[in-house]
Amino acid sequence: MQKVIVNGLIFINAILMLIVLYFGYIWYQNPENQSLEPKIIIILTLISIIGLILGYFQRKKLQCPYDSKKLHDNQRYIVKTSIEKLQNELKDAKKLIFREKLLLENNGVENIFFPIILLTKNEVRISDGISLIVDNNSINTKFINILKTQCARNIWDNLTYRLIGLTNDNQLIIGESSYCKTLSTCDLHYYNFMKDNDMNQCRGRNYQEWFKALKKIVFNNDFTEVSGSIGCSTLLVIKNYDNDKYQYYISNNSAAKNPVNTKHVIPSFMFAPTANVVNPDDFKVQADITLQMIKEFGEELLGIEALEHVNTMNQLKNIINKTPLLVKLQELLVSGAAELKILGVSLDIFRLRPEILTTLIIDDENFFNDFIPKLSWETEDVAGLGLYNIDDTEKYLELIFDNEIPLVSPAMACLKLGREYIIHTRI
Repeated sequence: MQKVIVNGLIFINAILMLIVLYFGYIWYQNPENQSLEPKIIIILTLISIIGLILGYFQRKKLQCPYDSKKLHDNQRYIVKTSIEKLQNELKDAKKLIFREKLLLENNGVENIFFPIILLTKNEVRISDGISLIVDNNSINTKFINILKTQCARNIWDNLTYRLIGLTNDNQLIIGESSYCKTLSTCDLHYYNFMKDNDMNQCRGRNYQEWFKALKKIVFNNDFTEVSGSIGCSTLLVIKNYDNDKYQYYISNNSAAKNPVNTKHVIPSFMFAPTANVVNPDDFKVQADITLQMIKEFGEELLGIEALEHVNTMNQLKNIINKTPLLVKLQELLVSGAAELKILGVSLDIFRLRPEILTTLIIDDENFFNDFIPKLSWETEDVAGLGLYNIDDTEKYLELIFDNEIPLVSPAMACLKLGREYIIHTRI
C-alpha cells in the first residue's frame, strides 16, 4: 500500500511539473500575455522538483532489500563450504552416516550438493498427540514489516505445526507454532544470505548464528533455536494417456508468495491446523497428511478459494465432497490407482525448515482427461506451470541446475527422490 501511495505522489508531481513547464513555455514565448505570474511558476517548479526528489528517495527506501541473484550466484559455494565444515566436525565413522543424508547430482564436471540435508529417507508418521512444549521464540516484527511493505509478501500469522524432534522409529513429534515465528527464526537466515555479504562469504555473526542452529538440528536433533514449522512438498505425477508417459508439474512461484524468483513442486504447503485452531481432540484428523494434500490440491491446482478460508473440519470435508475431481482423487487413493508416497523428511539448509517430501502419482485415464489446472495466487500464472516427462533426464538436470529461476531446496529433493521412485516402480 505504501508503494502505491508513493508511486501516486510521484505521478502527481510529474504531472504538476509538466503543467508548470507548459505555462513557463507560454510565458517565455509571450511575457506580456501571462497565464500565471512568474513567481507562481517558480514556486510550483520548486514544489514539483522537491516532490519528485522526495518521492524518488522514499521509493528507493521501500524497495525490497533482498537480492536473490546474490544468493543464487553463491549458493553452490555456501552449500559446499558449510557441508565440508559439518563433516570436519565428525569422526570418520560418522562422516559416512552424514554423507548418506546428502543429495547430489553431477553437472558433467563435478558433483553438486543440493541445499538440503535429509533428516530421514524413510516413511514417517505423525505423533499420536500434539506436544505441549511451548514455542518461546519471538517474532521479529521489523523483519516481518520489511517483507510486507517492501517486498509485497502476503503474510498471515496463522498457527502452524512445528517439528520438535524425530524419534528413532521415524515418528515426528509435533508442537504448535506460528508462521511469523517461523519467518523470524528460520527464513530470516535465508533472507540474510541475500543481503549480508558476510553470509555469502561464510563469515560474520549472522553466519555463525545460522551455522550454530544448523549443527544443533543435524547433529543433536535439536530444533529449540528455531520455530521449525513443517512444510510439505508434493511432486504431482499424472500418467498422460495420449503419449503413455508419466509427467510431473513444476510451478513458478508468484511474487506475492515469494519475492525471489523460484520454482517449486505443486502442491506445496505449510503443515497447519484447519481453521487456524489447534484442537488436541481432533489432532489426528487435522494432522492427516493425505487430507491436507487433498485440500491444497484443490486450492492450488483447482483454484478453489473457499479452501483458503475453511473454519471447521466439517466445512473442509463439505467442500471436498462437493468437488467431483477431489472426490475422484480420494477414490483413486483408496483403490490404488493413485498413490501418495512419503519419500522422507528434509531440512532446507538456508531456511532451516523441515519438509515432508511426498509424491502423488495418479494413473487413471478419466482423471487425466478431466484435470484442467486452475491456479491460485501462489503461482505466477497458467503459463508458469511447467509439465515435463518423468524420463526426460535432460530436462530434469536443466531444472536441477537452473541458476536463474532455481527450484527451492525441498523441491529439488522432492523431484530427485520422487523421480527415482517412479522410475523404479513404474517405468
